[in-house]
This record gives sequence, structure tokens and C-alpha cells, in this order.
Amino acid sequence: MKKVLYSLMLVFLFMAAPVLQGDHAQAAQAKATTVIYREVEAEDTEELKEALLQAKKYATQTKPYKVVLSAATYEITNNLTIPSNTIVELKGATILYQGTDGYAIYIAPEAENVTVRGGKLVNGGIYVKGAKSVTLDSIEIAKAPENAIYAKDAASFTAIENCVVNNSNVGIYGKGVTIEKLSKNKIRQVKTFGIYLNEASKVTDLTYNQIDTFGNSMTTYGILISGKNTKVNNVCYNQVRNGKSSGIMLTYNASVNQITYNTVEKCTGDGIGIYNGAICGPLNYNTIREIGGNRNGGDGDYGINIDSVRNGYGPTYVSEVIGNKISKVTYAGIAVYAGNKQSFGTCYVTGNISNNVVEQCGTYKHSTNWKDEEKKGCQSGIYVDQYGIVKGNINNNVINNMSEHGIYIHEWGQVDGSIYNNTVSNTDEVGIELYKGIVKKHIYNNKVSNAKTKGIAVEYSSKVHGNVYNNTISNSGIHGIYVANNSSISNVSGNVITNTKESGIYVGNKSWIKKITKNTVKSPKLAGVQISAGCYTEEISQNKFNSCGTYGIRVLATAKNLLISNNTVTITGTGQPLQLNGSASHMVTIKNNTLTGTKKNYGIRVLNGKVTISGNKISRSTYPICLDSSKKVSGTLTSNVFSQNSNSTIKIDTKKLNHNAPSLGSTKAAKGKVINVSIKKQADATSYEVYRSTNKTKGFKKIATVKTTTYKNTKLAAGKNYYYKVRSVKKVGNVTVYSEYSSVKNAKAIA
Repeated sequence: MKKVLYSLMLVFLFMAAPVLQGDHAQAAQAKATTVIYREVEAEDTEELKEALLQAKKYATQTKPYKVVLSAATYEITNNLTIPSNTIVELKGATILYQGTDGYAIYIAPEAENVTVRGGKLVNGGIYVKGAKSVTLDSIEIAKAPENAIYAKDAASFTAIENCVVNNSNVGIYGKGVTIEKLSKNKIRQVKTFGIYLNEASKVTDLTYNQIDTFGNSMTTYGILISGKNTKVNNVCYNQVRNGKSSGIMLTYNASVNQITYNTVEKCTGDGIGIYNGAICGPLNYNTIREIGGNRNGGDGDYGINIDSVRNGYGPTYVSEVIGNKISKVTYAGIAVYAGNKQSFGTCYVTGNISNNVVEQCGTYKHSTNWKDEEKKGCQSGIYVDQYGIVKGNINNNVINNMSEHGIYIHEWGQVDGSIYNNTVSNTDEVGIELYKGIVKKHIYNNKVSNAKTKGIAVEYSSKVHGNVYNNTISNSGIHGIYVANNSSISNVSGNVITNTKESGIYVGNKSWIKKITKNTVKSPKLAGVQISAGCYTEEISQNKFNSCGTYGIRVLATAKNLLISNNTVTITGTGQPLQLNGSASHMVTIKNNTLTGTKKNYGIRVLNGKVTISGNKISRSTYPICLDSSKKVSGTLTSNVFSQNSNSTIKIDTKKLNHNAPSLGSTKAAKGKVINVSIKKQADATSYEVYRSTNKTKGFKKIATVKTTTYKNTKLAAGKNYYYKVRSVKKVGNVTVYSEYSSVKNAKAIA
């Protein structure tokens, strides 16, 4: 037998206020004074049991018993049953449980106002069934074969805090209980759950707990909050490490007001999972690292996963995801995933995903069975998939080193706000991608660098309702901005794109960008902008395409009338500053562009379609304008300015047409209010247009088109000065070329 020393105190409470009844009495302030004190020495546990029997018999709410055990080891084979209104101070005592049911201490349904504090329990935990106002404080529990602390049947706790659990099956399991403070507990080496709350449990504060080394399968979690009407106010400042499943899991219609400032690391599963109709407030300022592994391409293994994967539980909600630090994750850093909408229900982030730092996702702990074809975008920094909806914005996030995308909106994933002010770098695929995704506002002010494929991609029936503007994109492996496969953006404007291996801006396969304006594209290996077959772009204007490898502006086909104007283009390769393969059904207007080549290319090349080419400044080309076929190309060329070109003629088929102005021979007045205009014949001219004004510098209007080199202007006002200029018209097939205007000459009409 072990020697036992315990103290028995009867404590009487003198109230600082009038005596109150019921719950109000427990909340009232009080001053405690010792009335009865008895110290007993015992050589076995019988006197300890006797003390608890005395407490059961005599302790009341106003006269609670305190049983104090001295430092010793107590061997027991039956549960110690703690009665109402009893404080058990274990201090340095160790209770060694030799029973078979796994619980050294039992607090029964009828018990109220019970505190157990200090000491150590070995081979047995604490079982609280329906008791009220229980406090468990600073207890060490080791090798509990079942639950270290198990509470059920509407038990209520003032606090479970400062407890230490080692080598048990479950750390703390609450089933239909109420706990005010579940705080500052240390739970280590548990076989299944660290903390498990279900069946309508209510907890005010689940805070400052440390859970280290837990789980034996993918469904045993560090902290699990589960079940309809299970509610926790605050899940904050917990540390969860070294688990074989998710660190923190909220599921099956449970709710939490906030999950903030937690640290989750080295867990196989999700860092934090919000699943199956659960409702969560802010999910903010958590640190999550080294998450995932051993899943062979299966589900889970996300930093933060907001998910609706099971049928029948309704939508999953999180109010916002802000300020989290996430690194080294097998799959996505942050995932919003609903599954099939009809079967599972939608998944929502009702506010913003913002100010998160996400690094090294998709690069951590791949299994040996991992295959490239198993990648489906889930290895991204932020991943919104299959009817997942972000009602707010995705903004101000820093995302670095992803094995797929930085931000990925996939399979009818949706952002109701905008994607803006994010910094995305070093992605193995796209920086920001929509793949069958929707953004209802804009994509703007993002910085995307070193994406191995595209900087920003909108493809496969994706839609940006607003604009893509003011983004900075550098060193993309293929394109800077890519819109393809029946996708649409209102406008692309003000973006700065440098060093792409193909095009700065690419529009392909029946996609739609209404306007491409005011962008700066530097050093693309292929083209500044490329428009492919069947696309619905209406305007390309005021852009700067500098040092383009092959093409500045390349249009392979048009599905609407297109204006190309006021762009500045320089190229370094052998292609064209502007190449058009147009359409017989839609007019392309090319005007007021400044185009500079390398004298190894055409300035403007048109393969087919309807065009109007006017007011362009073209330099350093072989031929400033080349129309491949006068049968396939129709339209007009007028008022273009050529300089420093190898040839200053316009090439149409094999013809080379002079673009210079004809010479106005003379303007002579004759009697009868007539002025005769003569023109010096120009090669290839099919007609001449005669313009007249009464002012030398303005107000000219066309008065005639003549096929000869003379024109007789009649019915003039005698004594009035008239000014004339002409230009030649040259027709080749369906193309009309207008020369520059001649110098102005005048004559005064006579009667």
C-alpha cells in the first residue's frame, strides 16, 4: 500500500452581496473563509474514498468541500466518483488506475460545481456524464486507453484548461456538452483525435491549446468540430503539429465564429478544413506549413480547404480568408471547392480572400505514385473550383513557387468581386487562370512574374465581366495575357507585359475582347498582340509594342469590324509590324499607327479581307505596305507617310505603286468665270481627284474626279481667288490607292 496524506476542508462562503438563487448565486462575487479544516493521514486509499463520501453527504454550494491530496501515488481499481460542490486538489499526486473501463475519475450526471486540479492520472482518464459547472485544471493524463477527458449528455464546464495529455486514444472528447474555456491544454501522442466536439456541443473559447502527434488515419484530426448545432465561438492561438490527418476540421453543419491565429504544421491532410455545410466566420492570420503527403493524388492535403463534398448537408460558408501564411503544401494553399452543384450544394467565401502569403504549393511531399496527369489545377496558390464562389475579392495576396497556377478559377468557380493587387511569381503553369471560371468584375493591378506558360489566362468558356487592366506581367513562358476557346473580357488596357516567349496578348478560338488599348508590351519573342480565327475584337488602339521578335500586331481572322489605330510598333525580327488576314465580311480600319521595322520586312502586310489604311507612319521596311492579292483584298489606302524604307512604293500583287503626290501643272483663269486646271500625268493613275477652297490652307472640298489630266471649273465668282490641289487614284483589282495631295495653286476668276 502507498501512504496517503490528504486534507479535508469545509469552506463556507460569505457573500459580498445579498444571497442569490440558482445560476445567479454562482455568478455573484464572494469571499471565502475556512470554517472547518481537518487533516488525515492514511496508509491506503480508503480514507480518500471516505473523504469523497463525506463530501457527497455534506458539501453544498455555499459550503463546498476541498479534498487535498499530498504528493504520493494512489493505486485504484475503481473510479473515483467526485460529488457535487467538491474541489479535488491533486497537486503532486499520481493516481495509477488499474481498472478496465479506462476512466480513473468519474463525475456523475447529478454532480454540480466540481473542480479537479493538478496531479497526474495514469492508465485512466476523466469521464464526465451530464454534470454541471465542472472545472478541470492542470491535470496530467497519460496512457488513457480511451479518452483522456470524455464528456457527454449535456455536461457543462466552466473550464478545461492547462491539462496535459500523453499517449492516449483521444485527447478531449465532448459530445453534446457546453464548455466556456477549452484552453491552454497540451495534448501529445494521441492515437486518434486531439480535441473532438460533436452532437450540438457549445464552446466559447477553444484557445491556446497545443496538440502534437495525433491520428492513425485520414479521418482522425487534431481538432474536430462536427455535427449540426455544434458551435464554437473562438478557435484561436492553437498549435497543431505532426498529424496523420487534418490539423483543424469543421464539418457536418457545425459552426465557428472565428478560426484565427492558429499554427498548423506537419499534418497529412488539410491544414484547416471547412467541410459539408459548416459555417465559419473569419478564417484569418493562421500559420500553416508542411501540409499533405501520402495521398497518391487523392483528396485533402490543402493548406485551407473550404469544401462541400458530401450530399445532403447544404452550402458551406466562410466569411473571409485574410492574412494567413501558408507554405509547403502538397496541393493548393487555399481551396474553395463545392463539387457537383446539383448533388452537393455551393461553397461560399462571403467576403474576401486577401493579404495571404502562400508559398511552395504542389511541391511538398508528392507520393511515389504521383503522375503529371493527376494534376488538375489543385496544386495552385488559391484554387476556386466547381461552383465554389468567392462573393468578395481575391486581393493583396503574395503567391510564390507553385507547381501549377498562382490563382486558379476552375470549372464554374466564381469570383463576384475582382482579382487585384496580388503578387504572383514562379509558377510552373499560369500566374492567374480562369478555366471555365467567372470573374464578375475586374482583374487589375496584379504583378505576375516567371509563369512558365501564361501570365494571365482566360480560357474554355471563361468570362471576365469587367476589364483586365494595369497588370504587370514579366517573363512568361508562352503568352502574357491569353484569352481563348469561347472566353470573353470586356477590355484589356494599361497592362505592362515584358519578355514573353510568344505573344504579349493573345486572343484565340472564337473569344472576345472588345478593346485592347493603352497596353505596353516589350520584347515578346513572337507578337505584341495576336488575334486568331473567329475572334470578336473591335479595337486595338494606343498600345506600345516594342522590340517584338516577329510581329507587332498580328490578326489572323476577324469576326467583327476592327479598328487598329494610334499604336506604336517596333520589331527586331523578320516579320511585320502589322500583319492582317482579314475577312470579306468585316472592315478593318488601320489608321494613325507608327510602325518601324528592320528593313527585312513589310510595314503592313494584308493577306486578305476588307481594309482601310490611312494616316500611318511607316519606316524601315522593305515595302511600307504589301497587299498579297488584289482579288482577296479590297479597300482603300490613303494619306500614309513613308520614311527610311528600302522602297517607298506600295506592293499589290506584283505591282509596285508610287504613293507620291502628282504634280499640279497649272491653274489658269479664262473668260466666262472659268479656271482651267492641268495635272501632270502619273504612272498607274486611273483617275485624279480635284479639290478646291477659297482659303489657301483649309476648307478644301472635292469638286471632281477626272480620268484625264485636265479639268475645267465653271460658274465661278468673278474677281474671287480659288485654290486647288489634286491627288491621284490608282486601282488594282479591288484595291484603291490614293496618293498624297499635290501642292496648292490658285487663280482669280474673271468675268
